[in-house]
Formats: sequence, structure tokens, C-alpha cells
Amino acid sequence: MALTACKKDKPAQAELLPLVGSWTETPVSPDYQRKLFFSADGTFTMHFTYYGLQGGVTSTGSYSVSGNKLTAIIKSQVFLEPKRQPEIRAVEQSLFDSGTFSITGNVLTVNFLSYPADGPEPTTIKFLKN
Repeated sequence: MALTACKKDKPAQAELLPLVGSWTETPVSPDYQRKLFFSADGTFTMHFTYYGLQGGVTSTGSYSVSGNKLTAIIKSQVFLEPKRQPEIRAVEQSLFDSGTFSITGNVLTVNFLSYPADGPEPTTIKFLKN
């Protein structure tokens, strides 16, 4: 007699639900476009497309939410450039260092630390829900 078991899908964590879906950075930049997709299973995909260069980066990873704290870790990046094979890199990198978020209507606001040449700097990005 053989016994088999099926792995049940984990239900979406209630804290993740407000983020689930597709988001586009606003205001739209003339130089690039950034889109985020958060899944109910705690994974995300970010597409970053550079206008004029016909290239971009697709990042994938996992995310979690605790209150208004957003932790998103990039696990893989695919670099796309014209006339070249896609370059895939395994990484372990924070997407929004010390990130917090809020949602008002269909606008997601993410506050985090970015690291320009002169050191950490508070940064805010807004996304519209698609």
C-alpha cells in the first residue's frame, strides 16, 4: 500500500494582500519605466526598462510585510540588452533598504534608504495600481 501526500498551497498572508497586484511607478519618467508585481505567495517581479536603450532588468525575489515595514529581497536578475543574450545573475540584495509603505486609494508609497555616492539618503517612490 502506498500513501501519497499533496502539498497544500499556503494561503496568502493577510498583511500581503494590499500589495498584491501590478504597480507602475509614478510620475512616469522620460528615461525609464519601473513596474512591480507582488504575488499573494510572497514573491515579486520588478521590470525596469530603459527608454532609448532598448534594454532593461527583470528582478525577482521574495517579500514580506510586518505592519508598515516592507522587506523585499532580490534573488535573481536578468539583464536584457539589444543584440545580446540575456545575462542571468543570482543575487541577494535588498530592494527597499529599511523600507516602509503606505497605500492611499490606488497609490503605493514606499520610503527607503538609497545609497548615492555621498551616503545613505531617504528616498520615496510612488506607484499606481494597474
